[in-house]
Amino acid sequence: MSYYVPPNNWTSHIPYDQKENGVFNYQVNRDSVFATDPAYGCRKAFNATYKCGKTTNADKSIYIQGEAGGKIANFNCSEEYALCNNLKLELGDDGYLRLLKIDSSTGNEEEIWSNAEIVNVTTDSLNSVEKNEYKAINGKKFNNETQGRNYLMSGEFLNNDEWIGSPSGKFRLIMEQGMLKVSYNKIACSSDEGPDSNASNLYILDDQSRTNLGKLGYVNNLGKLQLYPDTMTNYVGNRYSPYDNMGNYKLTGDDLSRVDSNMNNVNDCINACDEYGTSGNTSSSLCAGIVFDSTNKICHLKGKDAAYTESRIIDENNVFFLRKKGIIKNDISCPSDSLDFQYGSTTKWNEYTLDNNMTTQTKCGLANYTEEERGEEDASYNILKTKITDEVKDKVLELDSSYNYFKTRLINVKNTLKNKLNELTFTRNEPSDWSGEQLEQIIAMNEDSQLNMISQNYKHILWSILAIIIVITTLRLTKRNVS
Repeated sequence: MSYYVPPNNWTSHIPYDQKENGVFNYQVNRDSVFATDPAYGCRKAFNATYKCGKTTNADKSIYIQGEAGGKIANFNCSEEYALCNNLKLELGDDGYLRLLKIDSSTGNEEEIWSNAEIVNVTTDSLNSVEKNEYKAINGKKFNNETQGRNYLMSGEFLNNDEWIGSPSGKFRLIMEQGMLKVSYNKIACSSDEGPDSNASNLYILDDQSRTNLGKLGYVNNLGKLQLYPDTMTNYVGNRYSPYDNMGNYKLTGDDLSRVDSNMNNVNDCINACDEYGTSGNTSSSLCAGIVFDSTNKICHLKGKDAAYTESRIIDENNVFFLRKKGIIKNDISCPSDSLDFQYGSTTKWNEYTLDNNMTTQTKCGLANYTEEERGEEDASYNILKTKITDEVKDKVLELDSSYNYFKTRLINVKNTLKNKLNELTFTRNEPSDWSGEQLEQIIAMNEDSQLNMISQNYKHILWSILAIIIVITTLRLTKRNVS
């Protein structure tokens, strides 16, 4: 039996904000007492690699041999922590960041770095508007403090979407999608002039790579991406986008088909998409999504090229649904459903190194990790099986030869006994054919034999008595001579 245990499955459970003096002790365990053991009966080791301080510093590693459950993994950055535990990063109302070093004996602060030398504050940012909600006191609170502040001390950090504000709220330092940014507040429009030149920039769309839309892949234990070919995937039943719909859009480009009869609602349109094409067909002729025109009750069936690459036009009368893809062929050790995968963006796809495509024989997780060992085990098993088979075959042949030998001997003995029995029967029956005179002669011979035997017995007894008398006499004579 094989098990799939994803890499980095413990990382999200480390409480990063509970390190003390640069040391963090992590107890290796399941997520909770109710969590299912992902590889029941297997001894599980714990392996971690981490860095302290700068990304250019050397890696540090921890390895706990299985069974690692319940043991302590010690993440130690105490040396690096000692170098920086008296530093303070401060955000001012001018929008600049300053790194201050605090004298532990006097409490005096010395500026050792500022981004003023590398960042040019724009005119717009100088005119940043004060906002109470972004004041320092409303920012992140550290160490059970009752209000926020405009600085970070050594060992403190911001998680995603957390921030600290400047004293007046004109600026804030925020962590967004792994990037630390200084943001300012700007009025988008005025009552006199209307929107200014930048007022249309009210939102930012993440970059997308359309060529990666609709692809399915598996990240193996080497961190490489393996693509599922079309022969292993298909659109799965009436499963559509993760949300109720993709939004009120109609798509440019041609329809795969247009259905305008019996389309009372969007569910009828979804059923039409499910029924379109041949089951098991992985070509682009299958329905990959729908656009339902609720006003005219028209269902537009879209192929994968249109659903993934065509432009979307906002239209309140239309609603767009994108059909989900699933896996129809897979090795038993691999996730059998696309829902078992962690979804990523189309740009994230390009960050992975591509490996060989997935096949129906590709192993995943623990099965892939132990494939070489299992191959060696199978080879050893086949050698042992062949050896045992040959030995058993030789023994069977040897027993068969012995069986034939003893079978022949038993037949010969049986025949000999049968002949002897026939002779004995003949001998027993022969005297019954004799005449009376012959029988009397036999009886006389028998009586002579008995008399002769009795005579011999008497002679033997008399000679024995005589020998005893001679011995006794000799002993007495010997005793007298000695006296």
